[in-house]
Amino acid sequence: MAFTKKFFITSSALALLSRASSNSSIPSSCTVKSAATAQSDLDSLSSCKTISGSLTLSGNLINPTLNGVQVIDGDLNIENSADIVAFNANSLTEITGDLLLQNLTSIQTLSLESLNSVGSISLVALPVMDNFVITSLTSADNIVISDTAVSTLQGFNNLKKVEVFNINNNPNLVSIDSPIKSISNGLSISSNGDDLALVFDQLIWANNITVLGAGEVEFPLLTKVNQSIGFINNTFEYLNIDNVTEIGVTFNVVSNDELTELSASNLETLGGALVIANNSKLTNVTGFPSLTSIGGALDVIGPFDSFSIPKLNSIKGGADVESNKTNFSCDALNKLEKSGKIQGNVYKCKAGSSSTTATLSSGTSSGSATTMATSASGSSSASASSTSSTKKSKAAAPAQSMNKAGLFGGLAAVAVAML
Repeated sequence: MAFTKKFFITSSALALLSRASSNSSIPSSCTVKSAATAQSDLDSLSSCKTISGSLTLSGNLINPTLNGVQVIDGDLNIENSADIVAFNANSLTEITGDLLLQNLTSIQTLSLESLNSVGSISLVALPVMDNFVITSLTSADNIVISDTAVSTLQGFNNLKKVEVFNINNNPNLVSIDSPIKSISNGLSISSNGDDLALVFDQLIWANNITVLGAGEVEFPLLTKVNQSIGFINNTFEYLNIDNVTEIGVTFNVVSNDELTELSASNLETLGGALVIANNSKLTNVTGFPSLTSIGGALDVIGPFDSFSIPKLNSIKGGADVESNKTNFSCDALNKLEKSGKIQGNVYKCKAGSSSTTATLSSGTSSGSATTMATSASGSSSASASSTSSTKKSKAAAPAQSMNKAGLFGGLAAVAVAML
């Protein structure tokens, strides 16, 4: 009996074969063998449409220019130079690997006006770079921009999806306006210019979102966050994410001293904790009219007069709701606890100097509380801190705001972990 062997080649294998075939046709003069240390090294590649191998710039280059090259089949690295003040490669359309600029103390301008595809972009420790032109980019996995002098971020106008978008520690950055529609890993914006205006007016979903130090936030089309979303130590007055219907894990709103209005009117389910704490001007926590279940704990701490989640019928973690206002009522939460809808180990509700607490047996409903007490004490230790007369350190504030006993101390640490 004869057997016929069948062989199957996957699409990824075909791509590798195609790339290998293409590389085999590249002349040796277009293969990178060492770092470019002089402009003449780059000029020797100008007749190559494609160069094979990663290109690294070093030495005493000042205004290096890469002419003619359209594709780098590898990485482009420019690092650790105090001399380079500008770099341009305006014929370059594709970098199959990554673009890395790092520790360049004099570079001011980066021009890659034809680049449309790259693995990842990292612009890190470029303290005087105030201009980069990457206007044609349509494909990139990760974008990281850290410690630069850029003032606006509008260079990715054709980029619709990324895995990571991380913009941090750019002190002159006052605006980010992005058309990105999806972020499959994480969006992280932290410690940039004062009152940063952050606009993601086409973003529909993201895996994680963390915003620290922004003065304005707009997510008008955001409908779903797969994991966690946190807003920490910002200066905006309003936070509206009314199109969001689902958050997979936690929702943190912590130490936003100017916040007066919080609205997530269509949020129905929250897979983890809801933490709203130390927002010193947020006097009404009523922006969750559709929320029915909280998969973790509920922690709401601050100087609020009113708190209401009218459709809430399940809190799978504990609950700690504390206001220093005497006109706040715990009645609705007490009713929820007595009906067994708060399933965690601890329940506490505090209004002014009066508090209701319950310690629940592990793994049971709140109906089997082992202790219940109503006590009068001084002002809540968890009340929102007053606004300091001096500006808070952006990096230190989140850690400071986590310094609270009880449930909030453990849960709000998620906010720091997200950074």
